[in-house]
Amino acid sequence: MNEEKVKKSFLRKLLTYEVGWCEMKQVNKTIMSTTAAWCVLVMMILSLGVHIGFAQGRHELTKKELHSFRLARKYHYSGVQLFLKGKYDKAEKYFKKSLDAFPKFSYADYFLAKICYNKKDYMQSMVHIKRAKENFKYIRDLDVDSQLQYLDRLRQQKEDIEKDLDNPMLTKIPSSQRAEMEKDKLKIDSLLSTPIPRAKSMPADYNFVHGNILFKMKKFKEAHDQYVQAITLDPKHTLAYNNLITLFYMAKKYNMALEYIKRAESNKVEINSKLKEIIRQALQK
Repeated sequence: MNEEKVKKSFLRKLLTYEVGWCEMKQVNKTIMSTTAAWCVLVMMILSLGVHIGFAQGRHELTKKELHSFRLARKYHYSGVQLFLKGKYDKAEKYFKKSLDAFPKFSYADYFLAKICYNKKDYMQSMVHIKRAKENFKYIRDLDVDSQLQYLDRLRQQKEDIEKDLDNPMLTKIPSSQRAEMEKDKLKIDSLLSTPIPRAKSMPADYNFVHGNILFKMKKFKEAHDQYVQAITLDPKHTLAYNNLITLFYMAKKYNMALEYIKRAESNKVEINSKLKEIIRQALQK
């Protein structure tokens, strides 16, 4: 096998690893932390019997829409758990149920884009990632609004419990009931002390996954733009850097490849050693 065939073989392997699947189990931390915090909060609130509703602000939902949103969140959470266990077919069903319940639930679209990509269904993967990006801000803001509303209701319930406990007319409350009220108050205090994740910009992984899909569709210029955006959002996004540098190599833009290698390493991002070597050899010719 001559040197050129060796290089092509290496690039195929590199792209299979880097572009090929963007690490299925490397789930976006922002989504996971928001999902976990939300689910724990809701479960504890439900255990206290607090009515759940949305603030009459930017996102006013009808009761029917609220029910659909809660159902979508429930299905999505189940899908994430299956996804993390590598049960992608089962996870896919739950993510689809999530979208059936609430079509703008962008987090489900994000995971479906990754699952469809793994199945090499790039057209459907593109549909999901575009929709995920389009609806991300809406769902993110909806999350924040709902969580703030929950906290307001918890504070009100805490205040009501304290008034009841201090009310001289209720001094004859049975000790067992008073103990339950004190227990509920402690639960509420615990919830109120738990920091709620702040609204953040769309994660870099959305652009990274979008770039991978475009690469597979041989839309290299568009893929380049998505990788650049991913790096802009997350200067330490290792896979986006490696893929972008690979694109420069394929386009024979060796100086640009070298420039991005330097940028990556200045951010302490590790670049594939074999990729660096073939670029170095190309520059010496």
